[in-house]
Amino acid sequence: MPIVKALLKYGQNKFAVLIVEYVDVKELNIRETFFITKLLPYYNVLKEGYSSIGYKHKEVTKQMLSELAKNRKHYDQTKNLISRTLIGENNPFYNKTHSIESKLRMIDALSAYSVYVYNSNK
Repeated sequence: MPIVKALLKYGQNKFAVLIVEYVDVKELNIRETFFITKLLPYYNVLKEGYSSIGYKHKEVTKQMLSELAKNRKHYDQTKNLISRTLIGENNPFYNKTHSIESKLRMIDALSAYSVYVYNSNK
């Protein structure tokens, strides 16, 4: 993203955050789009407010993000915090069950791998 490269190149002290208007949350998308089209900011890669419409990651970026995700390691303290925030009613799957379609998709996905059953008698 251009802004990330610019921040790394020039440093944060060369940039400023300015509030151009206070708006109600319901009007935020409309006003953001208005200012994007009016001011044409160089570092704004999106064409509309609060959306990713018109933005496509380059293949190099997709690969880099994939590698970063694969190598991500959480500290035990972070894992515990994540776990505590997703307990009970905070869990998005709380009081829900998988549909038949999703169960079939899981079976299909798992069938791509070989499964070995170990029997202590053999």
